[in-house]
Amino acid sequence: LYAEQLVGTAWLDDGRLVPRLATAWRRPDASTLELTLREGVRFHDGRLMTVEDVAFSFAERLFGTRGASGAGSSTILAGAAGKEPPAEVIAVGRRTYPALERIEIVDRSTVRYVNRTPDVTLEGRLAQSVGAILSRESFAAAENWLAWGRAPVGTGPYRIAEFRPDTMLVMEAHDAYWGGRPPARRLR
Repeated sequence: LYAEQLVGTAWLDDGRLVPRLATAWRRPDASTLELTLREGVRFHDGRLMTVEDVAFSFAERLFGTRGASGAGSSTILAGAAGKEPPAEVIAVGRRTYPALERIEIVDRSTVRYVNRTPDVTLEGRLAQSVGAILSRESFAAAENWLAWGRAPVGTGPYRIAEFRPDTMLVMEAHDAYWGGRPPARRLR
């Protein structure tokens, strides 16, 4: 609800089924997938989603500076630095994207996923919750990975208004949601 995936579909209020954050995708070869991003998608903080946010969501957020292989230097996204994700997050990233070699920013609306080996299921993997797109800027501003993880800034129909671990989660409607204002104003 607070973050969306690139691939997959969403139901709009008028009953239309439309692509999510990627409006088109193509396979140049069996190991490569290119996605065209939806224009005008806003994060909960009002910032526009960029290809850099997408690259961050599949690189630093999941694998930290060690990269998908865990070898030490990230081939996923050069220059990743800062807050390392917990080992459990890295393990989920490696399990979900076992062949991911790198993410390339092609232009301001296109991102390319390159695998070490062919992966005909990559679109399905991107549609999982692990494939959520989150704000790179909000991550940079957070004190640490855990603080950011408890208040992530996404693009979904609802934003996290309050979170108390093991107690309560309150979400409020994201009025600038690209798919239209969500039906409930507040969820608890």
